[in-house]
Amino acid sequence: MGLLGRAALRGMVILCLVVSGCANRGHVEFQAYSTAFDLQYQQADKILERLAIAERRNYKIAYPNDPLKFDYSRAAYYLDTVEPPLTASLRKSLLTIQAYNAALLSLANGESADAYVAKVAAAISDATAAVAASQIAFKGPGQTKAAEALVASVGNQLAFAVPGLRTAANLRGQQAFRMLLQETHPYMEKALATLIKGTPTFYEVLAFAKGKTSGRPGDPYTSDDIKALENEQAELAGWVLTLEATRKALNAAANAAASRADINITVLAASASDMKVLAEQLKAARLSRGAKQ
Repeated sequence: MGLLGRAALRGMVILCLVVSGCANRGHVEFQAYSTAFDLQYQQADKILERLAIAERRNYKIAYPNDPLKFDYSRAAYYLDTVEPPLTASLRKSLLTIQAYNAALLSLANGESADAYVAKVAAAISDATAAVAASQIAFKGPGQTKAAEALVASVGNQLAFAVPGLRTAANLRGQQAFRMLLQETHPYMEKALATLIKGTPTFYEVLAFAKGKTSGRPGDPYTSDDIKALENEQAELAGWVLTLEATRKALNAAANAAASRADINITVLAASASDMKVLAEQLKAARLSRGAKQ
């Protein structure tokens, strides 16, 4: 995005903020955070695609298929067309946060959050069940066990937000939005921070699955092996940057909702613009590596 394009984007964001006004404390910041989360999810989706492949390969290494037996608890590992349990639980955790965002935005827009809150609670239960399924299905390499524990930790943080969400279920309006944001923000922020700190664990899962091209223990890594591992590092680095930007945006929304100070629309617009630019830079970097879009 060129200087003119960036300036135009900032101008549009500033105009939207001016039109919406500053009466809705935290609302515009939360909208910016929600947009940042959606951009982050685009990068996360690339990681999830790779993690699914790695998880399935690690499973098959640990449990070579026996065509004379069938274990129903490991059904997701038999099919290549569905995400295996660990990857599925991580995706469901991210989608749960997305549903949480929709619930708070509905309150900020003066609507009842009842339907959204029920959806969030169901999504959290679904994510927790997916983690349990992965722990039953796969007791293989230590890398995957650590990743399971990490995803379970994220799910626990989301579960802590359920009581607050249910309390606000029948409320509506800006006051309810600010109250709910203040009550649940710490858990959502910690879930994002846990994902950031846990990326080395996900990388171990990815790296373990790569193995060595020849498949023979003791053989050195080839140049193709090293290139593949560097691509994994680059994709995870992109996710870390977008997660960190999303976490900061959530904190900014919570701080704005708790304060009576006017928002700095120029800074907020610049932050939104920078997030868009980061997403485009990651896409360009992926193209330069010849990676899948």
